[in-house]
Amino acid sequence: MNEAAVAMESVALNPTLTVKGSFVRGVVEPYIRKKPRTAIKRVVIMGPPGVGKGTYATFLAPRLGLKHVVVGDLVRNEISQATPLGLQMADVVRQGKLIEDDVIMQLVFSHLKGLDGFLLDGMPRTLKQALALDAIVPLDLALNLSMDEEIMLRKACARRIGPANKVYNLAYVKKGMFDMPPHLPAKTWCDAVGRLFCKHDVEIRPNEDVQCPACTEGLSAREDDNPEVWHHRMQTYKSLTCPVLAHYAAKNMTVEFSINGDVKACAPRLLELLQEYGTRLRNKYSGSAVDHFLPSRI
Repeated sequence: MNEAAVAMESVALNPTLTVKGSFVRGVVEPYIRKKPRTAIKRVVIMGPPGVGKGTYATFLAPRLGLKHVVVGDLVRNEISQATPLGLQMADVVRQGKLIEDDVIMQLVFSHLKGLDGFLLDGMPRTLKQALALDAIVPLDLALNLSMDEEIMLRKACARRIGPANKVYNLAYVKKGMFDMPPHLPAKTWCDAVGRLFCKHDVEIRPNEDVQCPACTEGLSAREDDNPEVWHHRMQTYKSLTCPVLAHYAAKNMTVEFSINGDVKACAPRLLELLQEYGTRLRNKYSGSAVDHFLPSRI
């Protein structure tokens, strides 16, 4: 185990431990808080597989002035380049399993180094990762997204990746209060009676995937976006990641958001909620009467 892994192991098990050596100078030191936080700068976005973490993070990050750090992209980049680390992770990813904590922490912490602010997407997934993150990169907020499980499965299996790794979705989900049109490279439109059509005038029927060949050209499915892998991920999420949510809730730093509609409708509400959180965080550190912030839920 290298020096970075040893240090991360130590701080995860002993959060009060002072880690010395080059790892402190190279990784830990840039994150030592030299003054109180005055805005939301270090955020993790959490939620079960297929809930839309990447889509919402892409919307939120530039509006909050944060760098969107996608752990999955970091992993896939290592795998595509066939690095020693990538070869080690490839089989694990294909099976829908979690990569070992020490490996993923080393990869992620090296990319967080020097960032003024970030929105971390895809970590922590275990309590050990959360404790290491607490010790090395103290967070301001843990955002947790939730959604109906049946809809998450539909959306997860209909996810497609386009040029520049942009994420799209072919599923048109319309169930009860849910009205979630597909997310395509080109805009959709509705006729006078509310039927949905793609740019090429092909009708998109509710609770079906987009059938237009022109709309799906150049889009590809990820190898791990299938029902079997999704169910395995969901079981893993409930057993390993739910304790992480409890950890952040106990620290009074979570915001809960239930997705019940289209991104265009939900994302602005979520942004407003986070901006409100940031305002109260600034009031806390400016010495106002607000000395704590209750967890938010919407």
